[in-house]
Amino acid sequence: MRGTLDARRQRAEAAECSALDEQCRCASRERLAIARKLHDVLAHSL
Repeated sequence: MRGTLDARRQRAEAAECSALDEQCRCASRERLAIARKLHDVLAHSL
């Protein structure tokens, strides 16, 4: 019984870490997209 609870807890922790990693990747992609757009606007307006 305890082994089952430990395994569930480990899976839940792994899923949470995976979700946080995905959020970080999404935020990084969004920042990169904004930086590219900003670069394009500034570079083409000079």
